[in-house]
Amino acid sequence: MRLCVIFLALATLAGADTLPDPVSRLVEARYPGWRPAAVVPHITEWFREYRFRFEPNLVRADFNNDNQDDWAILLIAGGRQVAIAAISSPKGSWRLFELASDTPDPFTYLLLYARGEPDFDFRTLKKFRHRANSLGLMHFRSTPLQFTWKRTGGFERALSLSDEELENQE
Repeated sequence: MRLCVIFLALATLAGADTLPDPVSRLVEARYPGWRPAAVVPHITEWFREYRFRFEPNLVRADFNNDNQDDWAILLIAGGRQVAIAAISSPKGSWRLFELASDTPDPFTYLLLYARGEPDFDFRTLKKFRHRANSLGLMHFRSTPLQFTWKRTGGFERALSLSDEELENQE
């Protein structure tokens, strides 16, 4: 019964994209009673207006460059807002990675930085292109985080500082 409620919530929230059954079961085993994190309506509207191909709390992308769909989910479990990634293997198995756990905040959402997309590193003051699909965890009250798959496995976590934030640190 609980899984049915979760599937319905995700279908309503994520439109056409829903988690594959094995991922849903794995998430439920690790985070019993989880639910998708709510995001304020104007962020959801912004996603629709700019026609993002993902939802503010559910992203499907190939994070580890193996040509398989992976998933990132922003969920609520145990009173915490948790960002996780489910990484597929060519054999059909999945691994979960907990990326962040915070106090719930409806102004927090996920953002996808697409492989090859240009960006700017405010630490080095250099332009770069993302070498893999990377995940942004955007916060209203704190510095956004970026998660990029390491070639050795697992995610590398980095602050996504803006130029204003760098000036304030000096």
